[in-house]
Amino acid sequence: MFKYKPNISNYLAEYAIKERFHPTTTLPKDVQLYCMAGRSNIYRTFLMYQRHIINNMVVDTICRCLTDTQIKFFLYKYKDNQTFTWISTKLDVSTSSLFLWNRDIQRDIQNMLFYNISVTDIFVPQKIINMIHILDARIDALEWGIQVGVEINRKWLQNLIDKRSCYRQLLSKLAECQAAPDESSYNWVISHKCRYHHLTIDELSCEAAINRASIYRYLNQFKQAASEIFEHYGFTLSA
Repeated sequence: MFKYKPNISNYLAEYAIKERFHPTTTLPKDVQLYCMAGRSNIYRTFLMYQRHIINNMVVDTICRCLTDTQIKFFLYKYKDNQTFTWISTKLDVSTSSLFLWNRDIQRDIQNMLFYNISVTDIFVPQKIINMIHILDARIDALEWGIQVGVEINRKWLQNLIDKRSCYRQLLSKLAECQAAPDESSYNWVISHKCRYHHLTIDELSCEAAINRASIYRYLNQFKQAASEIFEHYGFTLSA
């Protein structure tokens, strides 16, 4: 008999969003200071509260990367608890489009909650930078746990360290294009896509006065470079 299996990723994404706008968790003052003082008995509590802070950072990061209309939808839906029908009327956007936006937003939050970056994220430097900051905090906490004698999964820790190195190299690759946008059409397209990541190929083609085929080729060229960086560290760049 078929048994329903809940999607844990969806649940975690929805929980993170709800906690951001309607928190049920109260952070105790100076919990990190107590941990740093060597009280390893509350180390796991510290990790739990750090996870809460990371969740908020993830939701805020995704929200800042949305269009103005999508931000309004996001706040109406999760901060004000409005229905899709109400929001559709308010924003003059079809409910089917709102469902797609909601799906994409939740997917992006899921990715970041599990420290992952997708192929669409490689053109969004702010996501990469924030992910590196999140990994810095988590890695520091885990390494400190080892120092105070807490049993930590070393393979998981190394996986996070490798991801951080991967994202740093990806960010460096983007910076090369952004540092010299006028050096080549390729650099201009990549740097402009990073600045206005919502632009479509047609919109980029219009602004750059470059044909669509060339825009498509430049974007794919960078995606290939990003894929090679991921493969070097043993990861796969997800769609």
